[in-house]
Amino acid sequence: MASNKRNLVGNTLHTRGVVGLPPNVSAMVVRFRNGTNDQVDVGCSDGVIRTFNTVAPFQHVGSLDPKESNEDADPCTNFRHFNSKKYAGQIMATYGSGKIRRWHVQTKSCLSTATQKNSGSLLAIDIRPDGEEFIVGGVSTILELFDTDNGDAPKRTFGLGVSQRATNTNKHAAGTIGGHSNRIHAVRYHPTLRNSVVSAAWDGNICFWDLDQDLPTKQLYGPFVCGDSIDFVPGSSDMLVGSYRDENALQVWDTEENKLKKNLSSNADKSWLYSCMFHPSHPNIVATAGCKTNELRLVEFSSGNTVGRVGDKAGLFSCHFSSDGSLLVGGGAGNSLSVCEVRLPPNDVVPFCPKLTEKQSKQGVSSTWEQASLPNLRGSPAKRVDLERFDLDPSDNEGDSD
Repeated sequence: MASNKRNLVGNTLHTRGVVGLPPNVSAMVVRFRNGTNDQVDVGCSDGVIRTFNTVAPFQHVGSLDPKESNEDADPCTNFRHFNSKKYAGQIMATYGSGKIRRWHVQTKSCLSTATQKNSGSLLAIDIRPDGEEFIVGGVSTILELFDTDNGDAPKRTFGLGVSQRATNTNKHAAGTIGGHSNRIHAVRYHPTLRNSVVSAAWDGNICFWDLDQDLPTKQLYGPFVCGDSIDFVPGSSDMLVGSYRDENALQVWDTEENKLKKNLSSNADKSWLYSCMFHPSHPNIVATAGCKTNELRLVEFSSGNTVGRVGDKAGLFSCHFSSDGSLLVGGGAGNSLSVCEVRLPPNDVVPFCPKLTEKQSKQGVSSTWEQASLPNLRGSPAKRVDLERFDLDPSDNEGDSD
């Protein structure tokens, strides 16, 4: 099911359609199928992973439902597609109950189920590029490493007991490295160091782990990560980080010097971020999704300017580019998905897209934007449109110290 309720706000991001989810179901995570531009998988709050076409009429084409395997339903909090040939067509997913399920998409069968050794919801997952192992994290503040083919129990646990060594402010004492003291929202295998992973949490810490050691090798303090919002800068050891806060929500950190390199977001944007990632073929373009302003945004990496916006009626938890970067999909608490076309000029230089005021967000795009110059852009400029926005209550996502 699709409608045209949401409309273009920026000039490089154009709404193709809105895909409806079942009543009272939120999109916890959205990811395009590997190598495709026309199918997106959606991990939902009712535990089902649904697949939709991203071309009209936006049909629902399949589901991976734990209930069909006689298992209890609980929210699907995150998932990854396997990239390796050995595990082609498979998905590894995490759930609110602490379970991990490996799915075969074509047969819609659950190949294996494991449960996190330490209690608590799982929120983060990443798969090693060869597919032979994966790592998860969540509310328990630890990381657990699994073999894909022998995944009934973790083969290594990292950070166990670390939270007791953290200070009450969640910031570790100078010169100490202690891991996480609050829930882990993101984990990534390092793109060039085979035996290393990076994790980010609600406690303001990003930790760097050598998988041969129990404790982090280093960590940096500052970002407030509340979703799948870390990505490595292409061709660099620098890291893009999105934070759930008003000020400096999108930043670049130097992971070698362990220091902030630059802020990419203006404090005027006030977008509390759940998700961010680089464009697959334009390294100067970053996508973000979040709440407060409830927007999908495209940001120019070199300048920090917002160059495209699409608004939503509720907070957006996740965003993802298609294989060739021609589409961007976002989903969250609004009971639907936004499928957007990404229209970038050939030279990757795009004009600034100004922030909408509260009045403009209710009445449409202002004359200031309508008069903005649009050099070398493919497609038509933005039209004056209606746009509804509603803030999420931050208290609904307030951190705790489970």
